[in-house]
Amino acid sequence: MPKRVECYTRVHVDKSECCGAQSVGTNDKIPLQLTRDKLNHIKNVGALALVTICPFCRMMHDANRGRIEKTFNENLRCTRFTLSTALRPGHWIFT
Repeated sequence: MPKRVECYTRVHVDKSECCGAQSVGTNDKIPLQLTRDKLNHIKNVGALALVTICPFCRMMHDANRGRIEKTFNENLRCTRFTLSTALRPGHWIFT
């Protein structure tokens, strides 16, 4: 993980926990639930942004956020790291 990102770290999510993106199209319920759980964790700890290492995780957290919000009737805000480099330190979460 880049040092620039580490200096902003407040909370880590288990990076080995898969988002389930490879199941999308076959069984959407499982990956949407896994991603919902992570987005809820982000919301509950008060993180302002999410940094993902895996491109599939980025797709699940970003591209499918609206679908997850609609399916589970929730508001789950998520900002991509590239859009958030000016945010104040101490409010990052990693997957």
